[in-house]
Amino acid sequence: MQHEPYLLDLLRRRRHDFDAVLLDIDGTLTDHGHALPGTVEMLAWLRRDRVPFLCLTNDGNHPVTQKAEFLQRCGLDIARAEIVSCAHAIFNYAAETGLAGRPVFIMGQLGVRFPPIAGAAGENPGPPAAEPDSRVFSETHDLELLPECAGVIVGEGAYDWFRVVSGVFNFFVHKPDAFLIVPNPDSYWPDGRRGLGIGAGGVARFIQRLLQDFGQPFEPVYLGKPYPRIFEDARHCLQQRHGAQVGAVPERIWVIGDSLQADVQGANGVGFRSVLILTGITKARRLEADCRRTGIHPWLVADLFTGGVPGDRQP
Repeated sequence: MQHEPYLLDLLRRRRHDFDAVLLDIDGTLTDHGHALPGTVEMLAWLRRDRVPFLCLTNDGNHPVTQKAEFLQRCGLDIARAEIVSCAHAIFNYAAETGLAGRPVFIMGQLGVRFPPIAGAAGENPGPPAAEPDSRVFSETHDLELLPECAGVIVGEGAYDWFRVVSGVFNFFVHKPDAFLIVPNPDSYWPDGRRGLGIGAGGVARFIQRLLQDFGQPFEPVYLGKPYPRIFEDARHCLQQRHGAQVGAVPERIWVIGDSLQADVQGANGVGFRSVLILTGITKARRLEADCRRTGIHPWLVADLFTGGVPGDRQP
């Protein structure tokens, strides 16, 4: 694999080798509410040279409006339309599979809203004044209405896990053909307090294991990184905005992220160029061992976006 100290220098030198850039957010652009070194300069260069780019996130429980506001507070000028969330991948998936219009039960919080199913009005935990983002599904968070649903979407955040997981487990026992959509495949995530929280993917795999132990094999549908859906949605979005030539050759889309399992594996799986930046969860001292252990190898590794001292933070 290639290794560069500063990624922005390479992007400038090799501008003609890529059509667009996809950027991870947490650990790549930001760290605990701060912009990482070089990210402001990198974004300014992308805009100045008119390089198409989008930001991808496995944060499925916050609306992209909130994610954009968070990035603005970090000092990064990124608009909501420049963010592709794993939760938004639900829309195309439902339309393509013929699931649109079905009622769904949502575990926890989800960064997109659907109209309530009959009898469920007012029980969505989101802002009551917010309009639905999509009418692909009708939704409920009420376990009493779960038997009426065609499937379940695993959200995130704090909720009564024992009661909800038990209800969903029993739902699939009695309705084995129902679907389980998991926008965020992550098993865990940094909780902002130097600890780890349990992710939607971990909850989904727990339910899957319960069903397997019960003798009922079951496969959830994962939408976020490293699964192809979010990357294909991002390419579709780029082509809608910038023309069908963008990403027509997959390797001309470069994916920049800090995770071997999410960003690099996902990019490699759809034929995009994977660029690992050592600003987040993957550390230089264990990179070779992690690559051997996982079998995941980035196309290129960079230490930082621009020159500076690792750990420096920009306001």
